[in-house]
This record gives sequence, C-alpha cells and structure tokens, in this order.
Amino acid sequence: MHEKSRGEKILFGFFMLFLLTGASSAMVSEEEWNKTFGGPNGDAATSVQQTKDGGYIIAGITDFTQTSMGYLWLLKTDSDGKEEWSKKYKKDCLALAVQQTKDKGYILIGILYPSDGVLLKTVLLKTDADGNEEWSKVFEDSIAFSVQQTSNGGYIIAGRNAWLLKTDSNGNEEWNKTFGGYGDGALSIKQTSDGGYIIVGITSSYAKHGTDIWLIKTDSNGNEEWNKTFGDFGESEYEGAFSVQQTSDGGYIITGYCQPKDRNVVLLKTDSSGNMEWFRTFGGSEYDVGSTVQQTSDGGFLIAGVTESFGTGRSGYLIFCL
Repeated sequence: MHEKSRGEKILFGFFMLFLLTGASSAMVSEEEWNKTFGGPNGDAATSVQQTKDGGYIIAGITDFTQTSMGYLWLLKTDSDGKEEWSKKYKKDCLALAVQQTKDKGYILIGILYPSDGVLLKTVLLKTDADGNEEWSKVFEDSIAFSVQQTSNGGYIIAGRNAWLLKTDSNGNEEWNKTFGGYGDGALSIKQTSDGGYIIVGITSSYAKHGTDIWLIKTDSNGNEEWNKTFGDFGESEYEGAFSVQQTSDGGYIITGYCQPKDRNVVLLKTDSSGNMEWFRTFGGSEYDVGSTVQQTSDGGFLIAGVTESFGTGRSGYLIFCL
C-alpha cells in the first residue's frame, strides 16, 4: 500500500454514508455534512456502520507511511459526525470490516502484514463500547473480508478461497470450511433465518469466462447446501459481488460489478434456492461498483458504492485482495 499525500485522505466509509443520506430523499440529494479525520501520515477508512445510539463507527488503518503499514484503527462519532473517540490497535494491520455487537461493543476483522512480508494473517479483535480491546485472535495463512456476530453470540468469518470460520463468543475456533481455491473469495457473509449462512463473492475456478459472482448457502455447521454462479451479463466476462442480504420473501439480493468496457454496478435478485429472478445494471461510462445493498421498508433496495461516472469528486477506494 502506498502513502497518500496529506491532502488525499479519501475516506471510503464517508463516501458510502453520503450516498445513503442523499438516496433517502426522492426529491433532493443534498449533503448534510462531511468530516475528515486523521493525522500527519496516511489514514483510510474501509468500513462504516451506524451504531445503536445513532452515531457511526468507522474502521480502517491509521498512521501509515512509505516505510510502515500503520495501525488497525477504530473511530466513533456522534450522529453529526463529531469524533467521540479514536483508538489504534495492532501495528501493520488493516481493518476490513466492523460490526457493533449485542453488548454495544465492536467486532473487527482485519489483515495482519507479517514482518517477513510473505504470509498474510487474519486478525479478529473485540472491543467494549468505548473501544477498549477485550481480546484478539490471529488466524494463520488466511485473509478474511467479512464478519458477523451469530445468534448464539459467536462470530462467523468469510474470506479468501471462500474460507468460512466459526468461533465462539471469545474468538476460539469451533470449525472452519473451505469451498474454493486460488482466485476465489467470499466477500460477504450473513446468517440466514434458518440459522445457516449465505456467502457471496467471486470465483474464477467455476466461471465460464473470466470471473463470476458466486453465491453459497450452508447449514448452521458450514456444510454446503447449494452454490450458484452468475455471469456473462451482456458483453461482460468479469463479475464479482461485495454484498448479500436475505430478503423479506426468503430470497437474496446481491450487489457488485460487471465489466463490459469499464465496471458497472450489478443488482441481482434470487429466490430462496439461489435461482436468479432478475438482474439490473447501473452506471455510466467510467468505473462504478456496488459495495453494499439493503432492502428498504417499502420492498425496494438501496445500493451504495464507488462511482467515477457521476459527481464532481474523485471516487473512493475498495481494498480487495485474493
């Protein structure tokens, strides 16, 4: 990762937040506020979530330079974006996802860059409500992109090679499964209404051409129930997905990208068995990617992500490693 200039600290998390705020109005898309955080070195946000008190929790990396990877970073704001506290944890570590837990603390998943620069590792770190570290775990020879607290208080992790790992409430491994190989990745995981898991990401191993969107459903023990691939949207040969959510009808909504000339946003709906019901593409002539999707109360869908086709500013960054 390269060092950004002091004037180029682009927070991908706040880019997402701006889209969500603007898209909620049918008539007007006006900026309510924007904030920047960080010090004299490089800082970047990779994940943001609204918290139970109406504020926001942002995870990423802070204090990185050309010679140092920096520290895993967690920052809490109030509802107006005013900083409440900021914490940095492990050195040479980048947070990729954060979620508030049932006890109002936070669970982070990140990548640890080892001193030998060879084998990346996954870090799972739990904090209390004030960001104080309670425990952390390191998992060897693996990279995770997504984490969610499960109904029994444990955690489910998904990552490279379509790797799935379940822990107890203290981060101790209970089981792990791998569904893919080199060039495959699970980028989002959610627990489903039946206690199992739905995983979405990217596959080259099972793609007809290039890469395809990959959707995998497991039972509560991580055993595969079915998997589906989706690709070749028009002239596109390269597709991938960053977010999945179970919908009110028991099916699944997926967002990601397809790459005809440049990347466009894909929105794809399946039934409860993973069969595609419909798909849509959005975007302009430049680089556009859907990174997160939510079903709205009226049955529609809200997408946030990265765009170079619209607006006057530069796009944010997606950090993606397979």
